[in-house]
Order: sequence, then structure tokens, then C-alpha cells
Amino acid sequence: MLRKPQHRRQLGASMVEYAILIAVIAGAALAAVNLFGPKLSEAFTSVGNKVTNSANGGSQ
Repeated sequence: MLRKPQHRRQLGASMVEYAILIAVIAGAALAAVNLFGPKLSEAFTSVGNKVTNSANGGSQ
């Protein structure tokens, strides 16, 4: 009796799909850092200066 060849069903994501997903996420993260980086740095510097001035008893 001859058997039909059984084809495996691919369930879930393959390594290539995971690699593409990681590359897209990394690209989005780099774009966000380039876009928002200067503003965030400016905001943290401002907050740090206010905390330092407050700790030294000075005004803002």
C-alpha cells in the first residue's frame, strides 16, 4: 500500500520572521531616539538643574 507524502504544517513563526520583527523594532527604536533624543536630553537637563538649585537653597 502506497502512502501519500505527509506535508508538515508550519505552525508559529520561523526564525526569519523573528529576525525581521527584531529588525523592525530596532529601526523604530533608533528612529525614536533620533527624533526625541534632543528634546528628552533638554528636559532631563532642565529638571536636573532645578533639583540642584532647589537642593542648594536657590530659586528656580
